[in-house]
Amino acid sequence: MASFINSKQSITLGPVYKVYYRIMFHPHFLLNLLLFTLLLPAHARRQPLSPMWLQPGDSIAVISPSCPPEAEQIEPGMEILRQWGFRPGMGPNALKNYHSYAGTIDQRRSDLLQALCNPQVKAVICTRGGQGLAQLLYEIPLDTLRRYPKWVVGFSDITALLSAEVQAGIQSIHANMVEGIGRYPEQDSVNEVLHQLLLGHLPSYHQAPHPYNVYGKGQGLLVGGNMSVLGALADTPYDMLRQKDIILFIEDTGEGMYSVDRMFHQLMLRGVLKRVRGLIIGRFTDYKPDLGYASMEEMLHKVIERYAPDFDYPICFGFPAGHGSHRPNVPLLMGHCVTLSVSAQGTDLTF
Repeated sequence: MASFINSKQSITLGPVYKVYYRIMFHPHFLLNLLLFTLLLPAHARRQPLSPMWLQPGDSIAVISPSCPPEAEQIEPGMEILRQWGFRPGMGPNALKNYHSYAGTIDQRRSDLLQALCNPQVKAVICTRGGQGLAQLLYEIPLDTLRRYPKWVVGFSDITALLSAEVQAGIQSIHANMVEGIGRYPEQDSVNEVLHQLLLGHLPSYHQAPHPYNVYGKGQGLLVGGNMSVLGALADTPYDMLRQKDIILFIEDTGEGMYSVDRMFHQLMLRGVLKRVRGLIIGRFTDYKPDLGYASMEEMLHKVIERYAPDFDYPICFGFPAGHGSHRPNVPLLMGHCVTLSVSAQGTDLTF
């Protein structure tokens, strides 16, 4: 299990940013701003916008853009959000059930747009995943997301919305949703990382060594999430895997080894792996051993070993994020610049 290290400061200044504060308040402001921009690494210059961090008393919209939750499974998570000092409010259609979706496409899109466009709402946290979010994106241009920057939290099928936000130039949060926040008390430490992250305290993660790890150090924009959802967005305007210089995170559930093998090769054929500066392999669950492999990790290890020997970047296996009841799903900032370091001592991911 990873150890969770939370910064107690909203902003920790690195060497480059100390230079920034010296030059920003100089009489030659514009020239200094240009010089500062040139000092930044390319991926840092392209980093999507960080929405405003939350404060106690802020309103959070709770919506169901995919499948419907059970009301009794949502209230415990709502209560935890209240304990954190926030004011969660349920979307009008969040508990509806229409052909296994949480309402019609129009109803779910309406809840999403109301949550995004309401200036009183400071963050949007989904109740659960499932399927169907991609249906909402067709009539939501990236300009709409760009016009209303706020934190969007979720994972699984919500990967589609996180991806759209990053493509709109807005960072998003891959993390437990309201259902998961309230259901598993043993994840309280992980939930507290999300709480602190919403307040602006960035995490750092250390993960124990894994026998399949590939050592190295890489920097780039953290992108990724559910593999099957990302595959469905391939080469659309909402596809965050089109970004350059990326640290790629992948996970999935209920997909067989044939399917994951195919999706990994799709990443190769699309040229995504040529833009990768580091690979984080999260949790894969609910599959059967197949293709002569005992585990998904073994299969992915062999695929990488066989087809991607020329990709010189760190690879971390067994990262504690993704699906899996009663197992940690640590929050990840999609679209944020990160450093991935993999060595014999383990893996460090820093924001």
